[in-house]
This record gives sequence, structure tokens and C-alpha cells, in this order.
Amino acid sequence: IMKSYIKNIHNKLINLAIVFALIALTAALAFAFYLNKQQNNTGYSFDFENSPSWQQSLERTQLIDSFDSDRSSSSILNISAIKPLNSAELSAISLQEAYREVARRTLPGVVSIQVTVSPEAASKNPAFNDEFLNRFFGYDNQRKQRQAQHFGSGFLISSDGYLISNHHVIRDAAKIVVLFYNNDKEFTAKVIGTDPDTDIALLKIEEKGNFPYLSLGNSDAVHIGDIAIAIGNPFGFSHTFTAGVISAKGRKGIANKYENFIQTDVAINPGNSGGPLLNLNGAVIAINSNILSNSNSNAGIGFSIPINMAKYIVDNLKRDGKVRRGWIGIYYANVTSDIAEALSIKKRGVIINSVIENSPAARSGLKEGDILTALNGKSIKNGNELLYEISKIPVNTRVLVRLLRDGKVLSKQFSLEERKDQVSSPGSGTGQQGSSAPQESISRAGLSIRNMLQSEFTKFGKKQAFGVIITKLSPESPLAAAGISEGDIIEQLNKKQTPSLNVFKREFAKLKKNSKALFKVRRGRSLYFIIVQI
Repeated sequence: IMKSYIKNIHNKLINLAIVFALIALTAALAFAFYLNKQQNNTGYSFDFENSPSWQQSLERTQLIDSFDSDRSSSSILNISAIKPLNSAELSAISLQEAYREVARRTLPGVVSIQVTVSPEAASKNPAFNDEFLNRFFGYDNQRKQRQAQHFGSGFLISSDGYLISNHHVIRDAAKIVVLFYNNDKEFTAKVIGTDPDTDIALLKIEEKGNFPYLSLGNSDAVHIGDIAIAIGNPFGFSHTFTAGVISAKGRKGIANKYENFIQTDVAINPGNSGGPLLNLNGAVIAINSNILSNSNSNAGIGFSIPINMAKYIVDNLKRDGKVRRGWIGIYYANVTSDIAEALSIKKRGVIINSVIENSPAARSGLKEGDILTALNGKSIKNGNELLYEISKIPVNTRVLVRLLRDGKVLSKQFSLEERKDQVSSPGSGTGQQGSSAPQESISRAGLSIRNMLQSEFTKFGKKQAFGVIITKLSPESPLAAAGISEGDIIEQLNKKQTPSLNVFKREFAKLKKNSKALFKVRRGRSLYFIIVQI
């Protein structure tokens, strides 16, 4: 019985295995039929040379080649305008074709710049006193005694020979020579105007001609992660093509007074300065300007001037030979997180320390202590952003600012005036430190203070004292470490008015040990809000 039972189970397992084998065979045949049908529908085998991506790349190249490639009378052709890349085309093959096309169309519009500098100017230029560069380029002492040369880059923006470069490339130039791609002929260029504050220079080729030029893109449309391409003259190697990505935007505190740098990891070296940073369509999105490196060579951190910023500068230089910038007429400081917390405000911005008399700000009613949070609807987080935004607005343009004053939101309108080169800076100290008025020391703060004299508060148009004057400040005082000086007037402590010694001592006594306190300090014509840890 047992043997019969086992035999029965064995037969059933065999039958089941046969069924599964038939199912698997049927599925395999169906899949093979599907693949054959797909091949017949698309007309290609599984080899990359006949793939849709490859074929579309060839079609796009043929379309591009069918256009007139004479760059002397036309701008750069936008690749995406012919046939936008789709997801299937984002392959190594299509990217390679795009790089080749950008190089083919943009190299003719980029120039290598050779600048000859007089011996006197060379001796003052750090580039000619750099041991690395001297060794690389052979700037020996004998050459320095005659004339020195250095290299840079530039790119044309019009067929009549206007070109952009950096101010530091052509600074102190006695002679400027430009060389085009695959062309040994030398052209001379003259400086139309420069703007040291943004490191932008506008030049023009003196010889007549119909020159190839590049189209200018929109740097505001650039995103982190976008592909970027640099063409330049690194270490004198003419028309070098390098590629990378956009690493960051809005970098400040790098080199210039007005800056909003695009950061990139594209290989940029000495000699690339003034050359274009391009997008994958071949349009200029920035001007290569600076690198961050300890070795005077590429370390993967380069900074480029956004082309949208340069457009306004170049228009001014071409028209006037200089840049006319707008001016509000205020001194200001950043609202730090500590100051924002102390003032019980959430928004960042700049706090107005002083308003210059007869300035647009003064006439429109801006006051000391106002916090400017927006300009023309654009949020302002710090002084660099305010300076940059103003630099883009033409003189005599009417602007709208948003303010916080005593917890209330205000709006003011006024027209920008041309920036004055010389504006007297705030005075340093107001109080008469040698006065015989009674003084008191506060050892915990490391300072001595006294009441204001009538002659002192009347100078500010006040009828009564509005603060206490610091007569002595220990070098170890936390106030000194925070930037407060002898002669400064303390008007408020933690938003409480301190018009007398008694009031100041009372408010100071409320401070807990190692706590942060907000001091409102007047120095000359300026007002400062300073956080001090007591």
C-alpha cells in the first residue's frame, strides 16, 4: 500500500513539472514574439549606432550644418531651438555632439588677450611679483626692467569689434593685442571704459572688420547643476575649452565691491580671466573672473560675473566711458539673528545707522533705526544684496522700499541719484571725554560713563539728554570686543531709553550673567545696534 501511495505522488509531481515547463516555454515564445514585433516597428537592431538617440543626434547635426555658419554676420545658433533634447537623447553620444557644436560655434568669437605693461606699472602689479607665475612664464628681472606681458581672455559682443574682458586683465596696459582662434593675425584693441568695482572692461578692436561674436544669455535662468563651459587662455594656452557644472549662485565677499558671483567647478586658471562662461546652448551666462586656490591654479572653485549684471555695466561704458550708479544716501548694518531676536522681528534686512542730509533717503523720510527689508518687491537680507540690487538700477529711476519702524511696516518711494564719490563718513565719537561731569564705573562691563552736558545734546537738536557717554573703556571690556568705543553715546539698553546714569544702572542691573544685551549706540552722526554678551 505504501509503495503504491508513493508511486502515485511521484506521478503527480512529474505531471506538475511538465505543466510548469510548458508554461515557461509559452512565456518565452511570447516574449520573443514581442521583441521581434518591436524591432519590426522601430526598424533597428539592438546596436547603439542605429538607436533612436543616435539617429536623432545625426538628424540634429545635419539640421545645424544646413544653416549658414558664417559667424561674422550672425549670432550663435541656439541648439535647442532647432530640436530640443528629449529624455531619450540625454546620453553620452548626444552630450558629446552638443559639446562639439558649442565649441565649433563659439571658439571663433573668443579672443586671447596679450597685455604689455610698462616696467613701472609691472613693479606695482602683484601678478609680476608672483614666484609661480614668474617661473611659469619666465618673467625674469631683465624682462621686468624692459616691459612685461601677461595674458588674459575676452569675447566679442558685436560684429564691429566690441569685446568684454576683466578690468584686472587690462589694468595699466600700454598695449593690448588680441588673437582669434586659428588665426595668427594680431589685432590691437583700445579700452573704451572699465569698472574696477565689478572688474569689467569694455574694449574695441581698432582695425575695421566684420568679426564673429557671441550671443548673451540670461544668467538669472541659470540653475545649480547646469552644465557650464569655459573658453580662455590659461597659462597662455590659447582657446582652451573646459566643462563642468554650476556649483552655486549668489556668492559674495570674494573680490569686488559689487558682486553676485556664479560659482563653478569648470577648470579656470590664470589666463582664463575675462573669458566667457557658456551654457550648453553656446550663450554667454557669465564672465570668468576669479579662482580660489592656494596654488595659483584650478582647485575646482571658480567665480564668474553674471552676464545680466555685465549688460548694464557695458551699456554704461559704451555710452559714457564710465558707470553711473544709483545712490540712496544711508549708512547701514546687517540685521543679524541676534539683533533680530533682540528687536523681536522675524525678517532680516539692513538697519539704518545714519541718513545723509539732503539725500533721497532723507527727503523721503527714512530714519535712523529703520530696518529696510525689501527693494522694488525683492527681499533684502543683508547689505551686500542691497548694494547689488541698487547697482542694477539706472540713475533717476524711482524705487520702492519696504521698512520696519517700531514694529510697523512702511513703504517709501524715491528716485535714485547718482552716487557721490566723496561722502563724508560718520564721525568717531561725540562725547567730551575730558569733561568734569560726574562719572561712574560699572566694573562688570569694564566701562565708566557720565551724563550728557547741555552743550552736547543741543548739538543734535535735542532739548534734553538722550543717553550716557562712555568716558573710559577697558581693553578687556565685552563692549570693546563688540566694537564700542570711548566717546560713544549709549541711547538704549535692551530697547529701554537710558537718558541718565541712574536709568542706565537700573537697566544694567537687570541683566543676568552671561546674557546677551542689545545696545543702541550713537557715534557721531551714525547709530549702531550692537549685541554684547555681558
